[in-house]
Amino acid sequence: MFKIQPIMLLSKSALRSMGKGKFFAILFFAAISCGPPPPPQSSVSSAPSNTPTPKIAASKQYDTAYFLKRMGDLREFARPHPNEKMILRSSHNSQNGPDDADVFLGAYKLDGDGVEWKALLDEKGPGCITRLWLPSHVKGRLRIYFDNEAKPSIEAPISDFFAGKYKEHFKKMLVFDPEVTPYGYISYFPLPFEKQCAIFTDSQDSNFRYQINVLKLDSSVKTVTFTNELDSSARNALANLDKFMEQFAFSHFAGKPLSEMPSLKIPPKNRKMLINLPGPAALDYFLLHLSPFTDEMLRGLQMKVYWDDILEPAIECSLYDFFCHGGLNLDGWNSLFLGIFKSEGKCFCQFYMPFKQKAQFFLENNTEQEATVSFSYHIDPEKTPDDPLYLFVRTHRRDLIMGYLYPFLEVEGVGNFVGMNIQALSSPTDPPYFYLEGDEYFYVDGENEPAWSGTGLDNYFNSSQHFANVNYFFTPTHGCLSKQFAEKQSSTNCFRFHLLDYIPFQTSLMLVEEVGCPFQYSNVATIDMVNYEWTCYWYGKQAAAKVPRNEELFYFSVNETPEGSPTPDSPIMVNRQVRLRLPRGKWWVHFAPIYNLSDVQHQEVESK
Repeated sequence: MFKIQPIMLLSKSALRSMGKGKFFAILFFAAISCGPPPPPQSSVSSAPSNTPTPKIAASKQYDTAYFLKRMGDLREFARPHPNEKMILRSSHNSQNGPDDADVFLGAYKLDGDGVEWKALLDEKGPGCITRLWLPSHVKGRLRIYFDNEAKPSIEAPISDFFAGKYKEHFKKMLVFDPEVTPYGYISYFPLPFEKQCAIFTDSQDSNFRYQINVLKLDSSVKTVTFTNELDSSARNALANLDKFMEQFAFSHFAGKPLSEMPSLKIPPKNRKMLINLPGPAALDYFLLHLSPFTDEMLRGLQMKVYWDDILEPAIECSLYDFFCHGGLNLDGWNSLFLGIFKSEGKCFCQFYMPFKQKAQFFLENNTEQEATVSFSYHIDPEKTPDDPLYLFVRTHRRDLIMGYLYPFLEVEGVGNFVGMNIQALSSPTDPPYFYLEGDEYFYVDGENEPAWSGTGLDNYFNSSQHFANVNYFFTPTHGCLSKQFAEKQSSTNCFRFHLLDYIPFQTSLMLVEEVGCPFQYSNVATIDMVNYEWTCYWYGKQAAAKVPRNEELFYFSVNETPEGSPTPDSPIMVNRQVRLRLPRGKWWVHFAPIYNLSDVQHQEVESK
């Protein structure tokens, strides 16, 4: 049954001023079935280095060493992974309502000593824990059981685990405590398991949020369960991965021959081709020098990249957006994939970019000033995959209404989602940066309910508390490059790139994002707008034909007549449930499935 519940009056003139499809709404979400588990049965270095990129060797089994090697092989993003699925188990379990904190799978007394242990995860194998995030305010112990063992393989105070005090191999580039990632504990250390994995905590803290990413593997995959004592293969793989992650790409490619293109001058309102390369080949690095190196020029230079016979550009965005909105308040920043050094006028990219026939890079100057650009690049000497996935990058910029759910990315085809950056600007809210309370949802392969339900945008970026008391930070995988709060405006600029927590899809991917928490925002009398500028990075191949879709997501619009239809820019309702703030009277809600906008349905509602 389509449910609409009026909450608060709003003038018709105010509704009309928002334009078609821009009325105020609060969205509700359906439950994700997840029963309680039984208790278990019994700053980046810049020192030059010639460390090679870790490569995946032929392996008959998925053990800890295999996953460590795979994390350092950026070619993996360009390969389809048909037998894998990424899920996020978090404290956002909509089966228990809208709360995204203090929601657990169950509570158990595991030792007979009266201590209550709350279950965060109970997942059947084979699989691999690829990411574990907790907020920094939580205390207590952490237990991780594998394969129904009687005693946990891992038990340690939460703070010790993330500070590397539990085992030496957790004190590496894959594990961060709140001193590095503000107000967030984060571990990317892979924890494979064959049959089952359960995670518990005895923390008594309130507002306990958690996120655990699990890479689910096909049952035919031979997986070797993690053990605390790493063998020589795992130790070597970890050492190589550490060296790879701690050096930025300038150092990594310092001793390698680069192909350099002649310097180009791009007049205002003009376009130039940077490179036109024959395939098959793969770019694994490029370095761009730009003059003048200004915010205006980065915004005004539009990059368009074409792979093979794809008619539309696979990469289409400004340099400003591609390089995570510049971070121009800093002299420089870097991640494993991208970075900028303002004083030297340099931008670098270390994404793996394969193609079979040709690669064409264009820069279009939309400013009133001439740009001087030099471009150098490196071709991966390894054989290019026979049928690779292509790198796609897209940027969107829109004014969004607080409390709505909006589409951020919709792709049909096969691929891997590997990252996102967001710059948000809003009027000051109470609490500040309230838009960061919005949760993200990934719907994979047309699934009815999302395999990934987040607990807040700041948590997606591996932090918490709205990045409180922090102006910026950056790591190889994630960061906040600026955060400002002024009398008339607040803003954040964040990025995250995925490693083993990337999201494979075989037919489709849908990313939707809340703008602030709809449920908390239901008591706010004003309508606040947020300007979002977001860039998504994924590898893929577009579907040749329509694919099966079953997401319970609907674009919708509202007016006073029985005629109307939503558009792909309309807000989204989930499971046909929505709360609306409407003036008194009769209204028409027009909604259609996100995968079939021609199937419009019309519902008359009355606000009293």
